[in-house]
Amino acid sequence: MSSQNGTTHTDSPHHLLEDQLDALKAGVRKLMDRVATKPADAPPSRISTFTGKATELIKAHPIAAVGIALGLGYVVMRIARR
Repeated sequence: MSSQNGTTHTDSPHHLLEDQLDALKAGVRKLMDRVATKPADAPPSRISTFTGKATELIKAHPIAAVGIALGLGYVVMRIARR
């Protein structure tokens, strides 16, 4: 097999795991490249539209945004404690 750092690969579980991880990394890179290439003329997604509006509202009303976040956090915490 191929050599890495002057040692040869054997079929040990450690090397097989490394090979599988390398294959997984390559697959994720290919997927990210495919997903990242969005046509320039594509309409904005619903999520990007929502996040843009939310960002504008938070910048316009920062104190209210912090208050709402704290209130929601408190309610979620109370529900989770039960």
